[in-house]
Amino acid sequence: VDRRGRVSTEAVLRARSVAAPPALKMPKGSKIPMQSVPMGLTKGPDGAYYVAEHGGFPNPEGAARVLRLKDGRVTTAARGFTTMADVAFDAKGRLIVLGSVGPLPADGMSKTTVYRVEDDGTRTELLKPGTLTTPLGVAVGPDGAVYVADKAMAPGKGEILRVPVPE
Repeated sequence: VDRRGRVSTEAVLRARSVAAPPALKMPKGSKIPMQSVPMGLTKGPDGAYYVAEHGGFPNPEGAARVLRLKDGRVTTAARGFTTMADVAFDAKGRLIVLGSVGPLPADGMSKTTVYRVEDDGTRTELLKPGTLTTPLGVAVGPDGAVYVADKAMAPGKGEILRVPVPE
């Protein structure tokens, strides 16, 4: 959105073809389109925009990505997540992801936690899975701690959690 309020499209995130889940009772080897569901957005230290992509139905394990948008080009900055709600960067330029890995639980959220992703792709879990209820946002404060907006779907119960970050 520019200063005059005009909106422009910077990128279109295309659907990907993924294996049809058994519940759909399609022939073995069938593929279906999985829509990209952009959830969170932050500007990285390199000036590019980073998008938390929550994989659409059927949410295959490991299909959610962090996408990097620069000059109209979309590339993958991090992969291997099953769900993702938001992204941020810490003071050292490391990616912070609010998401999950592994199989999607029945409730869709119970494994969501906070990860720090290093330049080489290794992940450090900053919060024990199962701690969060329905988290939707993450930010890094000036004190270096990670802050998570949790219980987003519970009227009157929403809270901000402070997660101290180990070096």
